Amino acid sequence: MLKPDGFVPEIGQEVLVSNKLGLFRVIRVNSKARSASVTALHSGASLERIPWASLVPWNDEIRDLIHKAATTVDPMTCRQFEDAMQVEFADADANYWRDLIANEKLDQLHNSLYRDHLRSCSDCQTSLWQFFDIRRRVDYRREPCFHVAYYSADVRDRCLEKIHGMYSIATKDEREHGVIISRCPWCGVDLPLGARQAPVTSRIN
Repeated sequence: MLKPDGFVPEIGQEVLVSNKLGLFRVIRVNSKARSASVTALHSGASLERIPWASLVPWNDEIRDLIHKAATTVDPMTCRQFEDAMQVEFADADANYWRDLIANEKLDQLHNSLYRDHLRSCSDCQTSLWQFFDIRRRVDYRREPCFHVAYYSADVRDRCLEKIHGMYSIATKDEREHGVIISRCPWCGVDLPLGARQAPVTSRIN
C-alpha cells in the first residue's frame, strides 16, 4: 500500500492502518514516538501507538488507487478468503463485523478484495461470523477446509467428528459411530479417507 513520504497524521484526520480493515480517525498524536492513537470510524474501537509508517491518509488519491487495484486483480476465491481470516481478522472487533454482516452495511468499508468478496458471498459471511467463535482456539488452516474445522470443533453447531484423521457425521451419541464422509458437505473439498491410527468401522458416503 502507498505510504506517502514524510506523512505526519493530524488529530481528526481519517486514515487507513496497514493490515487492518476499515477507516480510522486519529485521536492522539505522539510526535516524540512518531506514533498515533486511532479509533475505528464505525465501531469506535481504539488502537494505540500505531507507527506513522503504518498510517495512510484517506483521501481521493488513495481512494482511486485502491479502487483501481481492486478492479484489476482477479476476484478473491472463497478459499483465499478463508486462508486470510486467521491473519486479517485476528484482532478484529467481532461485534463490529457481525453488525456489518447482519445489517448489510458492508458498503461502509473502503474498497478492498475482502469487502467485495464478502458482499458477493453469503457463505464467507457465515464463515467469518463463525471464525470469531474459534479464533485463538482452532488452527483451521491445518484442516482440509474451514468448514470441517469449525463443525468438528467444540461449538454449539458441532455436527462432525474427527477420528483418526477422518471426518464423520455423527449418527449416535457415542464417538466412532458416524458416517464417514469423503467430501466437505459445504464446499466439496476432498477429505482424507485413510485412517492415521486405528481404523474406524463405518459406512462411507
